[in-house]
Amino acid sequence: MFLLKLILLFIPLDFAYSYSNFIGYGYTSCLTCHYNPFGNGPLNDYGRALGSTLISGNSFLPMSDEALGNNAGFLGSMLNSKPMIRPSIDYRLLRYTTDFLGENSNSRLIHMQADANLVLRFAQDKFIFSGSIGLAPSFTEPGKYSKYSRELYATMRLSDNKRIMAGQTDKVFGVRIPDHILGGRRFTSLAENDQTTGVSYHQFGEKTEFGGHVFVGNMLSVAPEKRLKGASGVFEYGLGGKTRVGASLMSAKSEGRKSMVGAAHIRAGFSKGMSLISELGMNKYELIQSGDSFSDTYFFIQNMIKLSRGLHLLTTFDYYKSNKEALPENVVSERLTTLMGLQYFPMPRFELRLELTNTRILSSRENDSWTLLQQLHIWL
Repeated sequence: MFLLKLILLFIPLDFAYSYSNFIGYGYTSCLTCHYNPFGNGPLNDYGRALGSTLISGNSFLPMSDEALGNNAGFLGSMLNSKPMIRPSIDYRLLRYTTDFLGENSNSRLIHMQADANLVLRFAQDKFIFSGSIGLAPSFTEPGKYSKYSRELYATMRLSDNKRIMAGQTDKVFGVRIPDHILGGRRFTSLAENDQTTGVSYHQFGEKTEFGGHVFVGNMLSVAPEKRLKGASGVFEYGLGGKTRVGASLMSAKSEGRKSMVGAAHIRAGFSKGMSLISELGMNKYELIQSGDSFSDTYFFIQNMIKLSRGLHLLTTFDYYKSNKEALPENVVSERLTTLMGLQYFPMPRFELRLELTNTRILSSRENDSWTLLQQLHIWL
């Protein structure tokens, strides 16, 4: 059981389609491809067409880009003529191998995601409803799965560049990259199952983009005493071309603790298909009952290089340090994680990932661990 918890902690759980790396293709805002203006969740019609042409390979489907784009809807072109309804299905299978370079190598399969989503569009997308239901693997019982909804929200477009959302979504904070193993996601309540119920606001201009969020905790799956209530916001400014700098702030409180997280980030695109993303942040929190206060520091940098159509090289360096004075022996206070792998879209609706992860514990006892991850992602 402890082994399962440890492995799941270091799995890249990219449950969303959102890849901020695609700023390398010139797309600086998530709103271009997603119904959710902050990214994550199902793709809109343009995002589906883009994913089937610019992003995916075409070696296995000898079709023109126009034909691929026209058949990018649910089960091909089905329901494309029905502008109100946009269903989708999302499935991920993960095979991980622990102690990959050691004598005790062990492999296991996990169904990481099996979601069904329905988007309803009204009044030429002035009103949008999105809801999903699926299965999530248990962190405590191997082979067990539970029902879970990562998004259930309604959006109203106030104007061409302003929107308001209400319901269950991810918190509005930082760069939404899918690698939830990073310290800035795992230990700041921004991981794959940390959605919350609230109201958010999105606004963008020619060079600026802003999001604000007021939330009351996960009302669907989390016990009242563990629900984080608070507010967050993110601001981003375009320096020109494909470079964006930004800052985020989040204040949250539950019955047991309160925290304040701040971060600065940069996203930059270079030659077509190449990008660099980095974020530096600090999390200060206090245990309410004891009055003890601590702080965490995190930093990550990730780059993507396009090798050929549909094939990318991904490299990530992640540093995390917890500035606690008296830590139990089994708590990691400082670690460095390096991820290197290939992301391959051989054809529309298919993604393959092969990734080798090294985690080095830099605290009291130095320890290296290697994990090989193989992932299949299919969406319809």
